[in-house]
Amino acid sequence: MTRVINRSAAQRSSIIQDIENGSNAGSAFIAYLFFDNKDASKQDTRALLPSLIVQLVHQSDSFCDILVGYHTTHQSGSRQPSDHTLLQCLVDMILVPGQLPIYLIIDALDECPNTTGMPSPRDKVLAVVEKLAELNHPNLHLYFTSRPEIDIRTSIEP
Repeated sequence: MTRVINRSAAQRSSIIQDIENGSNAGSAFIAYLFFDNKDASKQDTRALLPSLIVQLVHQSDSFCDILVGYHTTHQSGSRQPSDHTLLQCLVDMILVPGQLPIYLIIDALDECPNTTGMPSPRDKVLAVVEKLAELNHPNLHLYFTSRPEIDIRTSIEP
């Protein structure tokens, strides 16, 4: 399930709180990231993917095992994983059979720079979003917030 939501900060906090209540009750996993145009380190896939992965790892031994496997294949962390590898790690976590629902919340997609150069940081984040949505996994629930930017709507709405 994918939803694009235009809401105020208070409403977004309410959504996260509701999902966290379910997560704390042991009925769901949740991970979220707020993109921030004032912090360049929180504007691209290198902010998004590790954040979601680490949050999920803290909630499940199965997710931790997956991350340990990736860590091992990257010379115990001495080799930096690519965005593709990080995305595959997240997908592997999502595809663990028989698990609780996973809620991924990505706030302020429009805060990712849409600079010239191909692909822009926003293009890369949107490609990750599209890949996750294409999984069409019944336990995966994706929530995105953004101003109604044309490139974001074009990418997510279909």
